[in-house]
Amino acid sequence: MSTEPIKGPANIAGQPKGKLDVKRFHLPGVVISSLCPRCSAEVSDDLTLNHLTYPTVNQVFEHHMCCGICDNEWKLRLILKVSLELA
Repeated sequence: MSTEPIKGPANIAGQPKGKLDVKRFHLPGVVISSLCPRCSAEVSDDLTLNHLTYPTVNQVFEHHMCCGICDNEWKLRLILKVSLELA
């Protein structure tokens, strides 16, 4: 078997879907920010330190946020877009 990448034509079909089999899905470099609906404080969730829990790919899922000022909790609707491409 050759260890060199193929330079000829290739094809990738389909689109990822469903849940990732990962309980704690970290995304280093990604920060989610939202205003608290109760007190309007800006709340950030750094996904280098925190995580998405069992996210689905290419489908809407909910992510919980919590305000450190007033302890209010709310949900954001997110989509984790995943694609696979030839380089």
